[in-house]
Amino acid sequence: MKMIKRIYSRIYYEADRFLPPAIVRKGGEKIALICYIRNPFRKNANIFHSNVIEAILIADSLCELGYTVKVVDYRYKGKINYSAYNLIIGFGEPFRNSFGYYENKIRHVSYLTGANPSFSNYAEALRLKKFRLRNGVLLQPQREVYWPWVFGVINSRSVIVVGNEWTASTYNGYNDNIFTVPVPFVCEPEL
Repeated sequence: MKMIKRIYSRIYYEADRFLPPAIVRKGGEKIALICYIRNPFRKNANIFHSNVIEAILIADSLCELGYTVKVVDYRYKGKINYSAYNLIIGFGEPFRNSFGYYENKIRHVSYLTGANPSFSNYAEALRLKKFRLRNGVLLQPQREVYWPWVFGVINSRSVIVVGNEWTASTYNGYNDNIFTVPVPFVCEPEL
């Protein structure tokens, strides 16, 4: 049964990349777009990862600040009418594509879930090299990150990094307004 639930959840996760922005919280006149993940906003969403809690907290916080909140998957490649938004927070293709449109109206906030991908990719490559030298086996990278993050970080009004001060320090020089939030703790749910 656990395996069926995981497969079902994975199918929905993959389908998210094709869905346009959808309202997840009704607030005031201002409209915010979260470019992150959609699955936390489904009925009976399971908490398998801290990103589910993060997405819900972001939406709830923006609603409390008077925003109507829409969410789109960070991998979405369709067209979005960015003129409708006052705030765009997140990362990925929709976030990157929002720059240059209505620049005086839209506030951009990069939301990053870990260390600078350049740092992380380098560290991953070094770990795999050391493993190969010790064991004679070459493993494929599992944690390489390739998404359009640099442009968004440099051009955002501010950056929120999930992690600590060290995590934020890997972005030094990219933006002067970097803030950290601690990683939420998630217990493994019983299925």
